[in-house]
Amino acid sequence: MAWRRIVSIVCIGGMLQGCASTRRLDGGDAQQPDTTSSASTAVVLSPTQLRADFDQAIGYITAVAVHADLNARRFGIDYPRELAALRAQITDSTDVCTFARLLDKALNLVLDLHAGTMSYEYLRAYGTLQSRFNISEDEDYASVAALERQCPVAPPALMLPVEFIDGHYVVYADVAVRGTVVPRGTWITSYNGEEIASFIRRHLTQVRPVQVDQGGTVYSLRFYRAGEPAFRLGLSDGRELVLRLDDSVTWQVPRTHDITYFSQPRPRVLHFAEQRTLYIGIPMMDEDVVEGITASIDSLVRAGATIERIAIDIRGNGGGSDLTWRRVVSHLVDRDLAFALDLRMKDNPLTRGRYPRQPRPEATPIALLGGVPYWVHNDDVVTFGPDSTSLRFQGPIYVLRDRYIYSSAGNFADFASQDPQFTTVGAPTDLVGGAQIEPLFFRLDHSGIVFRLEPALDFSGVRTLDDFAHNTVEVTITPSVEDLFLRSTFAGDIYDRDFLLEHDPLFRYVVARPPQVR
Repeated sequence: MAWRRIVSIVCIGGMLQGCASTRRLDGGDAQQPDTTSSASTAVVLSPTQLRADFDQAIGYITAVAVHADLNARRFGIDYPRELAALRAQITDSTDVCTFARLLDKALNLVLDLHAGTMSYEYLRAYGTLQSRFNISEDEDYASVAALERQCPVAPPALMLPVEFIDGHYVVYADVAVRGTVVPRGTWITSYNGEEIASFIRRHLTQVRPVQVDQGGTVYSLRFYRAGEPAFRLGLSDGRELVLRLDDSVTWQVPRTHDITYFSQPRPRVLHFAEQRTLYIGIPMMDEDVVEGITASIDSLVRAGATIERIAIDIRGNGGGSDLTWRRVVSHLVDRDLAFALDLRMKDNPLTRGRYPRQPRPEATPIALLGGVPYWVHNDDVVTFGPDSTSLRFQGPIYVLRDRYIYSSAGNFADFASQDPQFTTVGAPTDLVGGAQIEPLFFRLDHSGIVFRLEPALDFSGVRTLDDFAHNTVEVTITPSVEDLFLRSTFAGDIYDRDFLLEHDPLFRYVVARPPQVR
C-alpha cells in the first residue's frame, strides 16, 4: 500500500486509445500531444528491434506481473504459449503501429487494470510522480507523443447502456441503434450466436476489463468492443441486433450522466440536519482535495451540526493516493486504527534489486499459484490515528461503493470492511483488489513505449484463489434497472442532497440506520 503522494488510477483503454487522455485528473481539459515536439518524424523500427522490444516486455511481465500468476490459475492461461504466439505475429512487414497493438494485447492478458500503456497526456502531467524502473528523471516521453501522432486510433463509438445484474447483461435505458428500439430491461443473451462468457474467455487479450461475479461467472460490460467491426447481439425478446462498432446509440430519454469511473463531478461535504448525517464525497484519491473537505467539516461542526452517522461516498473513484482517504479518516475518528499487510512479490533479481526492503527475505513457493516462489515485501501492521483537530467521532461510518472503484479507493473499501466502526455499502467491483503499492513503469529501448505493471499481491487472509479478490461488501445493494435509468437520465446533480435523499438507495439505507455509539 502506497503512503507517499502518488498518482495511480484505473486505466481501461490501451495506449493507442489514449488511456486517461480524455479527462485530466486535475479537472482540466484534455490536451493533445505537442505537435511542435522534435519527435515529429515517423518511428520506423526493424523486425529485430521490434522483437527485442517485445522480448523486453515479456521479461518484465514474467518478472513483475503478479496478476499473471493468479490468472494463470483462475482462467487457465498458459502465459508462455500465449505471449510466444503474439511475438510470432511480428514479421518483416510489421510496422510500429501493429507492434503497439500486439503489446497492448500482451499487457491486457495480465488481466489487471494497473497493467497497460498510458497516454502522453498522463505521462507529461504525472510521469515524475510514478515509480520508474528504467526511465530517467528527465524523460520527456516524446517517443510516446510521436507514436500517438503516427498511430491514431479512436475508441469504438458504440457504447451500450448495459449492466450485469444477477447473471444477465441488462440494458438499463431505452435506446435506438440502427433504427431498432431496445427497451430498458432487455437482456443481451449472445454474441454472434455464442455464449458471451465463452467469447470473453477466447478473447482475453482484447476484452478489458474482465470481471468475475460472486457466482463465478466471467463477464465484461464492454465485451462487444473487443470483437469484430460488425457483429450480432441476441436479445431476450428473440430479436437479433446487427451492429457495427462505429454505430451511434440514441437514448430515448437523453443521457445526462455516465455510470462509470470518475462519475462524481467534485468533492463535497453535506450535512443532512433532519437525518443527523454527514456526507463526504471523494471523487478520486487526490490529496489536494483533503484540505477543502476537512475545512468544510470543521465549518459545519462550528455551526453546531449534529452528527450521528457519516457516509463517505467513493463511488466512481478510480484511485490516486492512499494518503487521501487516510487523512480524511484521521479527521473523523477518535482512536488509532490498524490493519495488517501481507504484500508479496515474485522472487527474482529484478524485484529483489528494485525493492530492497525484505522483512522476511526467504522465498516461499505458493501452492495456490502453481508453486511460483514469492517473497514478503511488507508485513507491517499499519496504524494511523486522529489528527490534532479530529471530530473524535464514535458513531458508525458507512463507505458507499460501486463497481467503479479501483486502486487506492479499493484499498480504502477493503480496510473499511475489516474495521468494526466502518460498514461498506453497495456493489463489489468483481475485480482483484486488496492492498497494493504503486505500479512500476517501464520503457522499451527501441520504440520508447512506456507501460506499467503492478508488482505486489495482497496475501492477507488468503486461503483460496477467490480470497485474492479482497472484494467483500458488508451490505450488498445492487442497483436495479430503474435505479440505473434514473441515475443516467436525471436532469440534476446525482450527488447533491435532493437526489441522495430521495432516489439514492445506498444513501437512503444509511440514513435509515439507527444511531450507534461504540
